[in-house]
Amino acid sequence: MPFTAIEYANMIYCWGVSKGNFAAALRLYNETYPNSQQPASPKVILRAVCRLRENLPIVPQTSLGDHRGGRKPEISPHLEERILRYFTRFPTASSRQAGRRFHVSHRTVQRILKRDDRRACHFQKVHDVSPPDYSQRTEYCRWVLQKHNQDPHFIHKIMWTGESSFSRNGTKNRHVRARTNSGVSHQNGHQYRWKINVWAAILDENLIGPVFINGKLTDQKYLDIVNNHVCGYLEDLPLAALQDTWYQYDEAEPHNTSTSRLNDLFGKKLIGPHGPRRWPPQSPDLTPMDYFLWEYIKGVVFESECETKEEMRSRIVLAFDQVREINRREELFKRVHEQNIKRLCVCLETNGTQVENQSL
Repeated sequence: MPFTAIEYANMIYCWGVSKGNFAAALRLYNETYPNSQQPASPKVILRAVCRLRENLPIVPQTSLGDHRGGRKPEISPHLEERILRYFTRFPTASSRQAGRRFHVSHRTVQRILKRDDRRACHFQKVHDVSPPDYSQRTEYCRWVLQKHNQDPHFIHKIMWTGESSFSRNGTKNRHVRARTNSGVSHQNGHQYRWKINVWAAILDENLIGPVFINGKLTDQKYLDIVNNHVCGYLEDLPLAALQDTWYQYDEAEPHNTSTSRLNDLFGKKLIGPHGPRRWPPQSPDLTPMDYFLWEYIKGVVFESECETKEEMRSRIVLAFDQVREINRREELFKRVHEQNIKRLCVCLETNGTQVENQSL
């Protein structure tokens, strides 16, 4: 049986006496009005308070025979401004938290945020950068930008290198959009697991790779990549271009043993964890291998599940060919290098913080 307007008024009176404590208001109401209909939980009083704050009838419209759900609540400008200020101060708060705080429904909070053009955004995963790394990142950015000012083509003269792993589980879309439950399922694990490790490089408008690594990357395997693939590519470069080429590599442990060989090839034109020009640690956001290439390749490879290693290898090769074709038609790498400069500027302006969370 629906509550009457008088019963709802008594609930709100008890809520006021209890100083906004809904559980205490429920106990007080049951003790004060034992002959009235008893609320099943404090939520009954909470919803009554919400309707009152939203200028709705204290008795729900559905209780009066209106099955359309009633009109949308009208929130006072003062309360709306308070809710918006709350989210400005606590941007990670949920609509339900705000609803409980201001005693309105969470749907009302969502409508207020939508009118103010505030939308829910997912957290973006970034690499952890410790405070000592900030100075190394800013020093690196300052150096590259200085080189860029002296030579606008400097960023094109760096051979960006890196490895990435492609596992069988990969990345799948876990949402199915349909009018009814289609019963679609996906296999979360496999009895036989495998992964493929790949090395690649970008130099100017050229994509080198993919180079498939048999098993885990080791010191010897990386040295073989340098001797067979890096040296093989450098042999076809004109002497002037070869003398201007820099080589970038990150802090992965197998890279360290090849430093002497890289010194023979590039001399002082090395950007790595041990110099001569230091590569800042935990900085995948500053290399096109991570913020562009591997993200694009995996998007193509994992568009659907790969059943065999051979199928995955074929997709990786196909994805690399797609990148080359897009670059041929649209000068893709030119835009990638331009974004690199923007990232360096943002990193420098924000004192070395991660670039993924900044506007480019």
